[in-house]
Amino acid sequence: MSRRKRRSQPQQQESIFQVVTPDVIAKFNRHLQESSGTQVDEDTDFDQWNSVSALRELEITETERIADLRLLRVLAKKQPNVIQALRLYRSYVLGRGFDVRLVTRETQKALTDAQRKTVRTAAFSWAEFLRSNNKSWTVREFGKRIWRDGEQFSVKADEAWPPKIRFVDPELIGDPAGEPEQKGIVTASDDASVVLRYLQIHPQDRTLVTAYATDVMFHSKIDVDSTEKRGVSRFYPVKWSANKLITFLANEIDHRLLQSSIVLQRKVKGGPSRVASVLDNAKSGTTNYPEGSRRRETFRRGSIVSTNESVELVFCQPDSNFSDASPLGRWMVLQIAAATGWPYYAISADSADSNFASSLVQESPVVLMVEDEQDYFAGELR
Repeated sequence: MSRRKRRSQPQQQESIFQVVTPDVIAKFNRHLQESSGTQVDEDTDFDQWNSVSALRELEITETERIADLRLLRVLAKKQPNVIQALRLYRSYVLGRGFDVRLVTRETQKALTDAQRKTVRTAAFSWAEFLRSNNKSWTVREFGKRIWRDGEQFSVKADEAWPPKIRFVDPELIGDPAGEPEQKGIVTASDDASVVLRYLQIHPQDRTLVTAYATDVMFHSKIDVDSTEKRGVSRFYPVKWSANKLITFLANEIDHRLLQSSIVLQRKVKGGPSRVASVLDNAKSGTTNYPEGSRRRETFRRGSIVSTNESVELVFCQPDSNFSDASPLGRWMVLQIAAATGWPYYAISADSADSNFASSLVQESPVVLMVEDEQDYFAGELR
């Protein structure tokens, strides 16, 4: 009976998991080594299968975040597919026809004269606000910063009407040197969604420049949870493949240039002296290089070369299999399409393989995505 009671105790089962630690594993290995006389290697991947280490969060440091932000900005200027994706976002979500205006909640009832006046006043005020900030703040740049950087910070410079709005770069919002890590956004201790103030720092010495209140700083973020302080760029998942696509294209172009070149190989039967004699007779000049002098031989177009049976001329050309490179390049572009939500033919500007049926299937999710993006910006601009 006592043995059964001990087996039924849950504490005995819990202790089994409590003793499985790196120290216990090491002792067990040493015991096997002493008893069997064989070498037992240490478990080098213990940290990978340990259930405790699996719960550790992989956080991006501030230095890594700024480096990624700079890389994404470079891609937004030089990577054609990223540029096209941003252009599509601006055109479809915030393009022509986008406006901010008042609508009545009771859509079935006709507007009164007072309501019409209020609607006209709101439309005039919005247009006046955009005209006054045309050189410093626009809705299209507002959206571009959010998609490219993952977030945007807009600060109200004055209280006069129309108010002056200025963008603040995300890398300028951060923690001063020596201060606790808050990612530049101070929140309530018991609620991460309640923002108290925003900290702007100097980019070189990271000293505090200004602490903005929430009524003058407007922060928008995407692709993160509500408890996360900073947003994530829409192109963050493809920052590696989009950057490699530029190198891939340059490498393939160089390969095509090498493939188009023709190298003439002269095979001479005989010893080294015979080869040197043929080269001396065929050379047209000598070029001096740091590693030594080289014979130079020039063939004009349409030249006729006569040789004897001891000399053989072979035209060499580098072998290249372009059929292997094409699917790889398409796959890398598809990664950008998957991350941004746009179809392949829209990102690559190549509709050769598309037909009406496939285009219709691809456009249905795009329409819903554009409507979802418009709903988000409606909430941010309200």
